[in-house]
Amino acid sequence: MQVAVLVLGIFEAPPWVSKTLLIILAMGLPFWIFFSWAYQVTPEGFKKTKKKQILSARRVASNKHQDILSII
Repeated sequence: MQVAVLVLGIFEAPPWVSKTLLIILAMGLPFWIFFSWAYQVTPEGFKKTKKKQILSARRVASNKHQDILSII
């Protein structure tokens, strides 16, 4: 947005142009947040994000021990 305001100032664009651009970018932000959460970019293209596996109880306990040691 800062670059757009700078460039629009050089071309002496009316103030409503930068306001309109800001509104358009603000409306697109929720879409891109969802898209980046749901998909990942790979060399083969866009792939749906896989769900993580549930950790086993032993692994969770091990992680808790590591956390406690890190805090100490």
